[in-house]
Amino acid sequence: MPGPPPSFWYVQTTFATPDGRTSFLQLIASPDQERVTTDNAIELPGNARVFVDGNRIYTGSAEAPVIQRWFAETDGSLTPGERLSFAATGLNAIPFGNNFISPDKAYLFDRFRVLMWNPTTLTLAGEIDLSSLVMPEFVPEIDPGILRGDLLFAVVQQQDFAGDFNRGIQVVVIDTTRDEIAAVLEDDRCIGSFAGMALAEDGSIYVLGDNYLLRHWFVDDLPPSCLLRILPDAPEFDPEFFVDFNAAVGGQPCVGLFYRGDGLFLTNAVDETLSTVDPRDAPLTFLNEPVSTWWEIDIADPVSGRELGLGAVSPRNGPAFEVDGRQFIQEPLAAFTGENTLIEIVEGNRLVERFSTAGLITGLGRVEAEP
Repeated sequence: MPGPPPSFWYVQTTFATPDGRTSFLQLIASPDQERVTTDNAIELPGNARVFVDGNRIYTGSAEAPVIQRWFAETDGSLTPGERLSFAATGLNAIPFGNNFISPDKAYLFDRFRVLMWNPTTLTLAGEIDLSSLVMPEFVPEIDPGILRGDLLFAVVQQQDFAGDFNRGIQVVVIDTTRDEIAAVLEDDRCIGSFAGMALAEDGSIYVLGDNYLLRHWFVDDLPPSCLLRILPDAPEFDPEFFVDFNAAVGGQPCVGLFYRGDGLFLTNAVDETLSTVDPRDAPLTFLNEPVSTWWEIDIADPVSGRELGLGAVSPRNGPAFEVDGRQFIQEPLAAFTGENTLIEIVEGNRLVERFSTAGLITGLGRVEAEP
């Protein structure tokens, strides 16, 4: 009798050179190895998008409006499958924001609309109008959200890269059974969020206002990096809940949000004194340097935040990951342009190095080979 199909870890890495960024996707047997190279990886141009739903792997092009299906083979290779073109919708590239709703429905966020597509048949399936979110002076951007029951919650980034931005946090709530906006939640206690969202065990959704990563260096009257909560039993911000992340890490602004469970969050405290580069003069150069440290914050006692002891890393340090109950963070020395190490947080909060690689790890998870 044949045994079960082999299981692999998929790894997406993105590396930048003066000529631009390149992404790589590959399968590995285990993260417990000294180094992951790109020798056996599929090369994807630019900031490629990798969407994984269970065992189904899809890549989205940053240079063409095409989603490609891939199959994991028993020898650890990836075989291309069918493709879905969004050219008829007017796209010229695939956006980052994608959520799988069901085996045959996914949402792809394209600023003023949601493009629905079928991951099983690789066909287009209609649109949801988001024009009611538009603020005249900004162009909305929506990253992947969180599905809670039949409702999808997603942060709407409202800003003008020339300088202005929405002074608050906005979250759109989509009814995935009706495929329509159910609510738009707004709160002005915190501003902007590039940090993503987190879903807790009780159904609460947490959003970190991070001042769009760098606005606090240019505007003096902004609030601290702060955590808000959307109640589990109703789509609204909890007016009684507010956690000052700056105060929890010794007064530094924070970027990134990862939920460990039991009310524990990871974030990065950014210390501009660690660099000779002024973030007001060269913000992107500053963010590439090792000027931040990983911290753990307990929302039940935020003033007792503790530094993980990993040392200084780039604040553009990519996502943290939870795979099969194992939790991983990254230790990039220069964001997309330098060396990086995948770190596992194990029992007793020990930090264990798993593998090194070049650039950022932008995707990590498990898949099984096709039978």
